Amino acid sequence: MVERTAVFPAGRHSLYAEHRYSAAIRSGDLLFVSGQVGS
Repeated sequence: MVERTAVFPAGRHSLYAEHRYSAAIRSGDLLFVSGQVGS
C-alpha cells in the first residue's frame, strides 16, 4: 500500500496539529488538493 503524506504551506502546521486538516495529501505520484478553509 502507498504511504500518504500530509502537505501544507509554511505557517499552517498548527491547523493540521489541531484539526488534522491539511491542504493536500500526497499518495504515490498523485496529489489530492482540498479547497480553502478559513483565511
